Amino acid sequence: MELKFARLRRWLFALCQARSGQCLQQREHR
Repeated sequence: MELKFARLRRWLFALCQARSGQCLQQREHR
């Protein structure tokens, strides 16, 4: 189950980045 969660997180991350990229900046700024 952890593997599936990691894959989903990566997918969501890629989607957020492709959509705007603000998600990545906000997460890296944390």
